Amino acid sequence: MWYEDEAITSEITAPYKSQQNGKAERVNRALMERVRAALLDAGAEKKLSAKALASVVHVLNRSPKTGLEVTPLEALMGQSPNVAGFCVWGSRAWVLKPKKQQRKVEPRTDVGRFVGYTVGGQAYRILEDEKNQVFERRDVLMKENSAKDAASAVGSSGSPWLTAEYDGNKDRAT
Repeated sequence: MWYEDEAITSEITAPYKSQQNGKAERVNRALMERVRAALLDAGAEKKLSAKALASVVHVLNRSPKTGLEVTPLEALMGQSPNVAGFCVWGSRAWVLKPKKQQRKVEPRTDVGRFVGYTVGGQAYRILEDEKNQVFERRDVLMKENSAKDAASAVGSSGSPWLTAEYDGNKDRAT
């Protein structure tokens, strides 16, 4: 097997004893704390947690780590990552429609919420409000939420809820 060829010792943990794998459990807990914070800040449903997790991992891989002189992505790829396009998860997004989808009297933008980055990091993933579909685009204008802009408490009606079944009602209260 591969790990034997690489002189890696495989150790099996006992069932239901996650304490035996402490480092991995701490990493998982830290990731889920960040996911929970993103979901709560955006007022999003739990079913969007996978998209939030992918965004958290994307950002963490491009962020400095204690004990490393470079970011994890830089250590792997050998070049410094571009972090200029980082956005707040769940931010309001206006996406320019491609020319082929634009009509004379219809809006030229789709409205949605930022829910992640593409695999290569060259575009954004947007959850469209009307069709409840995720699509990838580069031409995006975002309004990032800040703590002082809106009372970002869960259950406030200060900003629209981010749901997988968003019905277009921008003033929905809990």
